[in-house]
Amino acid sequence: MTLISATTREQIVNSMQDRAGCVENVKRTKSCDIRQLAQNSLSDLVTVNMEKCFQILEIPTDFFKEDVHMWEQHPSYQYGNKIANSLRVVNDHAERGIKLMQDFNRSLTKREEVFQDVLLTVQEHRKTVPNVKKTTLVEKYGN
Repeated sequence: MTLISATTREQIVNSMQDRAGCVENVKRTKSCDIRQLAQNSLSDLVTVNMEKCFQILEIPTDFFKEDVHMWEQHPSYQYGNKIANSLRVVNDHAERGIKLMQDFNRSLTKREEVFQDVLLTVQEHRKTVPNVKKTTLVEKYGN
């Protein structure tokens, strides 16, 4: 089953050949307007740097020279499809944040009822002091 149209596939291949990518090693995306990003097509996000992904995963790209309608039958495409479908999607930043919070929570107490009391105290504090800027705390609690 093909999820990407033949036209989009052709545009992606053209972008991989023509669209210049970043020279520097970018570890995170630059902030952008999400509405602008939503207006992009898939091929707008592809550059010549995409070739590196195929190299890293050791997927031959010879099927790019074939007609996009014939990719499904091409052994290189089938191999690449198998590799891509076996990849696990991981959000390292979110997982690290969760791990950090779990470790912090375990450092507070080992007993669940004490931990629940801590959570209730934090929740109550957030209601009484919605923003924890120094100026707000000075106003509320004085010097």
